[in-house]
Amino acid sequence: MASQLCRREVNDYLQTLDGTERIVIGCTQEEPLFRELAEMKSSVAPLRFVNIRETSGWSDEARHTTAKMAALLAAARLPDPEPVPEVEYQSEAASCCLARRAACCHGRASWSASFR
Repeated sequence: MASQLCRREVNDYLQTLDGTERIVIGCTQEEPLFRELAEMKSSVAPLRFVNIRETSGWSDEARHTTAKMAALLAAARLPDPEPVPEVEYQSEAASCCLARRAACCHGRASWSASFR
């Protein structure tokens, strides 16, 4: 666990790169730096970056987001999901738009007419 990984604690990161386990880094801003350091060390450890600052740290409730940050970091340690089969479909150009005051559903004809 580090709090200033890209600055004072960069040596800790470099030592972590010696292993082969997935490394989770809670900073996407410095991703290029971390990738470059891993490349310089010829690391084989898979890197996973999580943007905890924008997804939980910068908000009106920032003081209470520790659990959310921990969950985001824990989820990043999970294995990648299996790929899902590709699905093809043909759009019928229909949409449903829900708003606070009204709901409107448009079929193909009325939908295209609304853009004229």
